[in-house]
Amino acid sequence: RLPAEVLVDAVSDVTGVPETFSAVPPGGRAMQTWSYKIASHFLDAFGRPNSSSDCPCERDAQLSVVQSLHLMNSKILQSKLADPKGRVRQLAASDRSEAEVVSEVYLLLLNRLPSESERQSALRAFTLPSATRQTAVEDVFWALLNSPEFVLNH
Repeated sequence: RLPAEVLVDAVSDVTGVPETFSAVPPGGRAMQTWSYKIASHFLDAFGRPNSSSDCPCERDAQLSVVQSLHLMNSKILQSKLADPKGRVRQLAASDRSEAEVVSEVYLLLLNRLPSESERQSALRAFTLPSATRQTAVEDVFWALLNSPEFVLNH
């Protein structure tokens, strides 16, 4: 699994919405945080090391239910997906075709194009009865952010 700080920064990078931390200058990254006392549910869920412990470099790299639940239910993650200045909104508002948007999301999050079955599955999000282009792009983004391929370091 990606280390907690790397994963937070990766989510910020792909959504285009930076994370803010107390005691870190605006635009700072999770990798620059220096204390476990800086409030972040995301970093806590994904096992940032406690710098006041005997060995501050130790971290638990195991996957957990807390991590999965955090990614699935995080209000902060949802706000990043719905942010008016974020990448999801930009893609939804673009004049690209739905297939082009899906390809862009895959390239952005997984650094590869979708397979044909993945493309078809993602395109179904645009045809759901109550779907808007915005909610469809959010759904595809959310699904890929929660995928093992995004969270795990291959």
